[in-house]
Amino acid sequence: MRTSNTRNVIRRQNKKTSRSTISVLGLTLAVISGSASAYYCASVGNPVAVNTLKMLLQQADLVESTALKALDANLTYGIKKQQEDVTTAIKILTKQEAVSAQGIVDNAHKNAQTLVTAYQAIKQSEQMKKAQIQFGAHGQAFKACEVLSDREQAQEDSKAADSSILAKVGSEVIAAPGVYMNPHHAQKAMLEAHDEFCTSSQEASGLCNSGPNAGLSLQAATLFTTSSPNTAVARAQNALINNMVGLPDAPIDAKVAKTSAGQDYVMSKLAKDALTSPAITSLKAIQAQYTPVEGGGSNSHDSSTKLAPMQHLEKSVSRYLGSGSEYKDFAKSQAIKDERGLMVDGLVQMTERLHLQYQQYKSNERKEAILAALVSSEAKLTDGSMTVNDRSKSAGNIRRIALSQSLAQQ
Repeated sequence: MRTSNTRNVIRRQNKKTSRSTISVLGLTLAVISGSASAYYCASVGNPVAVNTLKMLLQQADLVESTALKALDANLTYGIKKQQEDVTTAIKILTKQEAVSAQGIVDNAHKNAQTLVTAYQAIKQSEQMKKAQIQFGAHGQAFKACEVLSDREQAQEDSKAADSSILAKVGSEVIAAPGVYMNPHHAQKAMLEAHDEFCTSSQEASGLCNSGPNAGLSLQAATLFTTSSPNTAVARAQNALINNMVGLPDAPIDAKVAKTSAGQDYVMSKLAKDALTSPAITSLKAIQAQYTPVEGGGSNSHDSSTKLAPMQHLEKSVSRYLGSGSEYKDFAKSQAIKDERGLMVDGLVQMTERLHLQYQQYKSNERKEAILAALVSSEAKLTDGSMTVNDRSKSAGNIRRIALSQSLAQQ
């Protein structure tokens, strides 16, 4: 559109220039022809006049040629000038269009980059928020690290307690299965140890001397009290179990042990130990649950306080069922928990419930063994294969059977 306008302007200027030049030529020719006509008409055949006319015609030709050259030069210059102007205008227009297009492209690119950057920032913020909700305080279990540490340590301590039962039976029960010892010596040692737990009535009867923990070894509740090894409560628990189990079987000579009567006593002892061992094991299993295991776990971050397996359970129950100081914090955390955090807490409590059920399962196994021993004893009493003697009315020279000559000499 701009090029067409430029061409129209050039055409109008050329027309004006041509009209002006033609007017000048016409006027010049008119003057020359008028003068020539005057000379010709005045002096027909006059040589001077003819020369003058020729001179005038030559001048007219010269003026006309000069005017035409000037016209050509002006037209050429004007056309060239117009072409240069048009070319310059086209260049400027092209450059402007190129700059405008590049600007549009740059702006579009920058806008796209800004949009992508903003989108990435929003997505990153969403992912961070999601991770914070799911894996932060709102999406995790209550005191996740501490609870996990306690749970793992409780399992290890429970296993260690189960493994220590047989060792406790063999080392702490005087009349343990398979043990042969002089009952009089055993009774004397038990009475000496009982001085610590002697009651006032027992002291009045001359049995023992009153001690600082009177009656502690005579109470069933003592067995369900948490105590560390080598403490008064632990000694009372051992004394309580020994009082319930009774005195050990006395050893005999090796020669007597080889007789048929000795063999009968051996078999009788084995049968008796088989019947009493479930009860003895159950008593020591209860004690093990209330005794911190040597080298066992601690109370979370307090390494100086060792916990018994039952203390781990008590701590967990108090944390989730409202009987401990941690329950208030636990209840507050539930109010701000994300759905995932509530589910994790629920799963943690399910693991505690499973652990309790496992402990109940082991307890039921021991009960089943004890019931089986009781049924067997009842059957033997019924068919007469086993009799119960009242030792308080028996002769004092009753002897028991020993399997080992080394034990027989004790």
